[in-house]
Amino acid sequence: MLRLLKGLLILLFLDVSAQQEQWLVYSASCHLPSDNISCISTDLNGTRWIGTDNGVASFDGSVWKVFNTLNSDLPVDEIKCIAVDPLGKLWFGTNYGGVAIYDGENWTVYNTINSELPCDVVGAIAFDPTGNAWLGTGDYYGGGAACFNGTDWTIFDPTNSGLPFEVVNGIAIEANGNIWFATVNGVAMYDGLNW
Repeated sequence: MLRLLKGLLILLFLDVSAQQEQWLVYSASCHLPSDNISCISTDLNGTRWIGTDNGVASFDGSVWKVFNTLNSDLPVDEIKCIAVDPLGKLWFGTNYGGVAIYDGENWTVYNTINSELPCDVVGAIAFDPTGNAWLGTGDYYGGGAACFNGTDWTIFDPTNSGLPFEVVNGIAIEANGNIWFATVNGVAMYDGLNW
C-alpha cells in the first residue's frame, strides 16, 4: 500500500510538472512588424493591438494585421501608446507624428499643424468619465497635457497649470474624474478645477 501511494505521488508530481505554464511568444519573425514593443491594448471586441517602432499589429485570436505608413494613414511608424475610447475608436500616440485615430475604416490625424496639440510626441492617452480625451505630450522643446472634447482643445503646461514639467509621460483618471499626470519632474493631480 505504501509503495502504491509513493507511485501515485510520483505520477502526480510528474503530471503536475508536465503541466507547467507554456508561454506563447510572437515576434517579428512571425507576424509583428518589430520586436521592439512599446504598448499593448485590447479593443471592445477583444482584439489585441500591439504598438511597435515599426507600426502597429492587431490580433483577433486568429488573424494578424499590420498597419504602418505604407498601408495606412498612420503619420509615422513609431507608436508610443494605444488607447480605446468609449465609442471603440483606437487612438495611437506616436513619436513626432501626433495622434492617429482609427475607427476600423477611417483614420484621423491631429498634430501641431492641424490642431492645438502642443507637441507631436504623444506618450499617454486616457479618457475621462465624460469621454474627453486627455493626451500627454512632450519632448524637451515643449509639450504638456491636452484635453480634446471632439471639437475644442484645452492645453495645460507649467505656465498655466500645476504641471511640474511639460513632458507628460502618463495619465491616469479616477472614476470620480480626478486626473493624474506623470511627468519627468513629479506627478500632479487635477480635479477639473484645482491642481
